[in-house]
Amino acid sequence: MLADNIDVTSFMVWFIENYPNSLKIMKDNPDYQWKFK
Repeated sequence: MLADNIDVTSFMVWFIENYPNSLKIMKDNPDYQWKFK
């Protein structure tokens, strides 16, 4: 079950540190979130 989840903490750190570019990345490629395992 945990293998199917992303690491929310590292995702949020990346998202906030790279905002607003991270918002564009997630809109263009929602599967990018799976890099945070």
